[in-house]
Amino acid sequence: MNTSLIDFALYDTESSIIIVDGSSYNPDLSITEPLVTIIPPNYVTKYSQTYTPLTNKVVGPSFFSFPCNLEDGIYKIKLSVCPSTVLFKEKNYLRTYNLEKKLGILANEAIRVNKDTCLYTDLILQLLVAKSIANCEPDRAMIIYNSVNDSIKPCTNC
Repeated sequence: MNTSLIDFALYDTESSIIIVDGSSYNPDLSITEPLVTIIPPNYVTKYSQTYTPLTNKVVGPSFFSFPCNLEDGIYKIKLSVCPSTVLFKEKNYLRTYNLEKKLGILANEAIRVNKDTCLYTDLILQLLVAKSIANCEPDRAMIIYNSVNDSIKPCTNC
């Protein structure tokens, strides 16, 4: 029996989240109503658009019905095809691009003035841990994210 399995990977860029559809679909069935649904951080509203299965979907500010920058935080992302109550995959995704960019600036400055960069390496590792647990433990992932962010708050030029 051929079955369909929906799965996807997620990647950050400065202005987008890239959804890479790695699903496998039953070749005996037609794929209808493919939909990506996203709830951005600190929102409860669901934003949806169709997507082309087995391709990449680039989600930028225009995906949402209001002007916005893609902020860091937990994005709840769902890919589904009809029947969407059966064929879907949901993930909690922790976007950390903006904080990683700040850490990179600080680490480069530390290197430039010949200071130790161990703190920044440790903070980046903490972010990687947060990203790795975000799907199953989004609240704990945000605690780690906020701790890293608070560690660099005194930085004024990043």
